[in-house]
Amino acid sequence: MRAVLLDRPGQALRLADVPVPQPGPGQVRVRVLACGVCRTDLHVADGELPDPRLPLVLGVIGLFTLASYAGDHHVTSAAWAWLLGTLVVGAVVLGALRGLTMRVWPSNGWVMRLGTGLTMALWLATLLALFVGNAGGSNSGATGLVGAGFLVYLALTLAMQSYVVSRRARPLWAQLGPDAGRPLQMNFMQGPGVFFTTFRTGAPGPGWGAQAEDPDVIDAEVVEDDEHQGPPELHAPR
Repeated sequence: MRAVLLDRPGQALRLADVPVPQPGPGQVRVRVLACGVCRTDLHVADGELPDPRLPLVLGVIGLFTLASYAGDHHVTSAAWAWLLGTLVVGAVVLGALRGLTMRVWPSNGWVMRLGTGLTMALWLATLLALFVGNAGGSNSGATGLVGAGFLVYLALTLAMQSYVVSRRARPLWAQLGPDAGRPLQMNFMQGPGVFFTTFRTGAPGPGWGAQAEDPDVIDAEVVEDDEHQGPPELHAPR
């Protein structure tokens, strides 16, 4: 086949006939329809990069078409079964088990959740199942197939975990009654050069969220702080 070779940095390129490369196991051979060079190629041609493998065919950006390949690159039914099995076991089943191992309890009008040591261990098993599924075992067609759907895998296992936790939390929300999901109020208190913040919950009522006056809740603002005397609001009257 015809190729343009770089024999030595700084010299003109040479058009030559080179052997047609043969694809090895797991490789494909492509036919180049159009090709260009990138900046790295120009650095090699100008001798700005050390120890290039010469002679070298420049060009990494192009339009290609598949010419031939070695081995079996088709996704078989066994590979699809391996993929679906990895998703069911690794994402769905382990995701549900993680949801069952999480600690769920009511506190201050809210239902809290917290992962346990077993939850973390199941997370490790979930990721290991992904890596094993990506390796494909004896199904060479499945190699890389699971890894290509990594985000789908994570989304599915997180969705299953959240679903199980929400189902467990639903009776606790019902037990809280009208106190469920009480909004939080934040109180800001100002001291010499610092701000203090406290939180408390309050039962929701009509007009919640409106600008109602509440002596326990004050506005907070950033003020210019004097290095020696503290904020200006705390200065002694002159």
